[in-house]
Formats: sequence, C-alpha cells, structure tokens
Amino acid sequence: GALFFLFAFIQANMMTPIMSSLQEYFQVGSREIGLLSAIFFYANVLFLLPAGLLLDRFSVRKIMLFNLMLAIIGTLLFARAESFLMAGGARFLSGIIMSFGLLACLKLASLCLPPQKMALASSLIVTIGMVGGVLAQTPITLLIANYTWRGALMGVAFFGVLITFVIWSFVKIKETKTEGNKPALKISVWQSLKTVMKQPQNW
Repeated sequence: GALFFLFAFIQANMMTPIMSSLQEYFQVGSREIGLLSAIFFYANVLFLLPAGLLLDRFSVRKIMLFNLMLAIIGTLLFARAESFLMAGGARFLSGIIMSFGLLACLKLASLCLPPQKMALASSLIVTIGMVGGVLAQTPITLLIANYTWRGALMGVAFFGVLITFVIWSFVKIKETKTEGNKPALKISVWQSLKTVMKQPQNW
C-alpha cells in the first residue's frame, strides 16, 4: 500500500529533472514552468477534503486503484502534450493522487493493523514514500539523457502500471469500520463535516 504514496511522491517531484527540457520544448520561461509545477499542488489542495470524505465511504483499495489510473493517464497525456495548456491539464489530473497519497495508506494501515502498530506503520509509509522523491531525481535524469523527457515520462507511467498491478494483487481487505453506531456510508457529507468541526482537537 505504501507504494501508492511512493508513486504520488514521484509525481510530486518529477518536474525538477525535466524543467529545462520543458522550457526548451514549449519555449517558455521560468514563470510558466513554475505555474506548471504549481498546478499539480492546486489539484492536491482542492481534493484533500474530498479525499477524506471518500475514504470514509468507499473501499480504500478501489480508491487507490482509481487514483493510480488517473495519475497514469495524466502522465501519459503529459508525455504526449503538444501544447502548454495540455501539459497543465495533465499535471492537474496527476495531482489528484497526492491528495489521497498519505491518507489512503494510513486508512489501509488502520484497517490491517492494531492501534499500537500505527506509529511504526506511519513511519514505514512515510519512509517508503520518500524513496519516491529519490526515484524522481537521478533515475529520471538518466532516463531523460537516454530517452528524452517524453520517454522518461513513459517510464514513470509504466512504473505506475506495475504498482497498480501490485496493489490490485495484494491489497485485499474487508472494510467494516463504523463511526459510532452508524456505518460510515450512512452518514451524510454535511453530517461528517459538522462532526469534525465540533471537535476542538481538530481546530
């Protein structure tokens, strides 16, 4: 499951090695490239709250798989982008996965492990996720040197397909968590938000 977070971190950090190639190809300056990087995080911020609500209501496995497919499609579109606008749209699509990245892994850990193991699980998830940041640097730089920036992005997409297969194969769990006496699926979005807002600890 932590491979999901790892792939999200690759998506978040892969702009650094391809920036110069994108500037040259799209004939844009650092401001435009900065915007292209920021679009990923705009999607991240916009979908953080929906991510929590969805993870309370639907299968974490299905959400992981769906987000991986969105990120893979976004990466493939980015690799094929002929315009700056298309590249921006592709990055926005890929950015959605980051909203779910850590949340989905922690939800999965809470379903699989006893509470006393959550600290260890959290640290392992974050450690594995940080490896994604490492993979997004030198390995992608080497791919660019050998296969151009488009080829490097195709490689990232292929890696995402492998992770999707691993999660599809190994993440299998019955989700029976409840909130109070009501199944999470029966609680409305507004009721969930109201409950969260009433907790002083959250503030």
